[in-house]
Amino acid sequence: MLVFGFAAAWIGLNTPGSIGPAVLEESGPVEKSTVLLYLAAAACLAAVRVASLSRLDRTAICIVLVAFAAREADGHLAHHGSLVFAPIAVAGAWLARRAWSSRGALRAWWQWRPEATTLLTFAAVIGTAIVLDQLPAVLADQDALGARSTGLYRYLVLSFEEVLELALPVLALLGIVQARWGGNRGANGANHPTRAALSARAGS
Repeated sequence: MLVFGFAAAWIGLNTPGSIGPAVLEESGPVEKSTVLLYLAAAACLAAVRVASLSRLDRTAICIVLVAFAAREADGHLAHHGSLVFAPIAVAGAWLARRAWSSRGALRAWWQWRPEATTLLTFAAVIGTAIVLDQLPAVLADQDALGARSTGLYRYLVLSFEEVLELALPVLALLGIVQARWGGNRGANGANHPTRAALSARAGS
């Protein structure tokens, strides 16, 4: 996340000087990259097998990831908002039910799995991006900024918001890779005692 933070600060401080404002605006390269990475994360999750997730779990998470991609593509939401919201609500309700029914196992998972840290970071970044999205309007209402600093502040906040939103699908991809690798490691670890017992029996 430090890399994304430094990149956001550098882009914001150099806009609109050496970097064109279109980079950060709607349908710009940052937003388009965010959409593509969300779709890539959904495709990755659909293609790999994660031992800790059922097929319905993976389907629900894919729906949420595609919905995040649709949210970034604001024009689609403007015309099909209800069509996007319905599957999100169903997928969210399923994942919430699964989390509640497995809360004991989730506590153990949270302590030992690296993807748990990634999930927590994902949630924190979402919260930060929401605050950054609302901050300019709040400060403008309170006249907290002078006229000279308005432009610099606007691009700096916009840069952090857009770059942090770009980090979200990257974190999703990282979590999927961690869950896949961690699941395999756990499965291999569980098989080692069995293999040792079979070897001992064969030797005797």
